[in-house]
Amino acid sequence: MPSDDALHEALKKTGCAHLRVTDEDELVKDSPDLQLNLSAIAKGFGSDRNGPVLRSHNLTNFYVAISGETVTSGLSARREKWRWESPPGVRWRAGDPLVGVVPLSDQALSTSGDYQKFFVDAQGHRWSHIFDPRSGKPSNTTWGASQWWPATARWPMPSPRRCLSLARRKA
Repeated sequence: MPSDDALHEALKKTGCAHLRVTDEDELVKDSPDLQLNLSAIAKGFGSDRNGPVLRSHNLTNFYVAISGETVTSGLSARREKWRWESPPGVRWRAGDPLVGVVPLSDQALSTSGDYQKFFVDAQGHRWSHIFDPRSGKPSNTTWGASQWWPATARWPMPSPRRCLSLARRKA
């Protein structure tokens, strides 16, 4: 774990305060060291785009999953709702309130948590991949989060300016 001073210096170079959107909806960084990681968005986008492709081939029963981003349609071969299950080998904590199985039909589910992405240091401390943006340290209070909605829902994507405004309010 980096020192508090190193984390403080790194935090000066992170966050949406270093971004602005031009009148042409172009995203501009004020620091050349700032990096944007869109991998979470890409996985969800990929899962969402598979549905229309499969439907265009007259497939109505399918389950698409890309690294925690799942889209379902219809029913499984057993004529039951699809079952999203926590990955095999997941080390649940004692008393963990998370659900291990979620039945889905014509729904999408997005999940992230430290049940799969974590590491344990030499002292036996478990560190999550979910970080607290205020401290720069792994969160010790967030175990995971999931949300699901109708797979056919099409949420209107806000403009880049609106996205940045929302991110700044939440930061």
